Amino acid sequence: MLIRRQWLLGMGGAVASHGVGAGPKPAPTMVVRTAAQEGIALKFNLGGAGLQGFCVELVQALEAQDPGLRFPGLRRKLPLKRVLLELAGGQIDVFFSLIDSAERRRHVDFLDAPVLYEARHQLAARIDDPARPKDYAALRALGRDAVILVTHGTVYEEMLRQQGGLNVQSTALSNRQNLEMLQRGRGRFFCHAGSTLQAEIKAAGLEQRLQVLPVVLQVQQQRVAFAPDLDPAVRARVVQALQAVDRKGTLDQLRQRYGVA
Repeated sequence: MLIRRQWLLGMGGAVASHGVGAGPKPAPTMVVRTAAQEGIALKFNLGGAGLQGFCVELVQALEAQDPGLRFPGLRRKLPLKRVLLELAGGQIDVFFSLIDSAERRRHVDFLDAPVLYEARHQLAARIDDPARPKDYAALRALGRDAVILVTHGTVYEEMLRQQGGLNVQSTALSNRQNLEMLQRGRGRFFCHAGSTLQAEIKAAGLEQRLQVLPVVLQVQQQRVAFAPDLDPAVRARVVQALQAVDRKGTLDQLRQRYGVA
């Protein structure tokens, strides 16, 4: 009996060593192409001083949640217009993150939930400028001389032009260019997400020259965006990892860390 018992124990060990009851096999590696947006340190600051960026840390959390997922491309910085073109054309598979708009929905596939964070449209102005417009009507009342700067290719231009009667200028290709134009008087306001404006003004060392006005003109949502013809299996796996990260509270932690809660 003792010999039989030892034999059965040995067989049990052999079965366990062949994987029965050892849990599911890890999912195969899946490469999902992405990119970084240049000039937005709040989102992408890989290799820079300070925090790595909301989207960089989110991608790292997704790779930790699903070790088979790989997101190459974060060191490839593109202007926003190029990001949109490559996403619509399938040169990149997913982008973290874009403001949702009707025009963009014609070209890319937005994930409805979870929302990454909210973008609050605010204005930067020179500290010595007394104007404090509280809404779009107040902006219109300042007249055509009140030039509102926006960065080319951003949704802020689309939203401002929809209001009508505003003098919107979108020649600058980066936020830094617009900050320089604003401090030199080549525009009266610069419209962007308030959190980004705060970060960019600080990074440029312009806290003594420029300020972010407290009024919030509009609130829109930053979402994950996919290429429209992306393989559904790839999309589903990214979404599964994102939902798991959200359930763990990681998104809330990132929102708090980056001041976008």
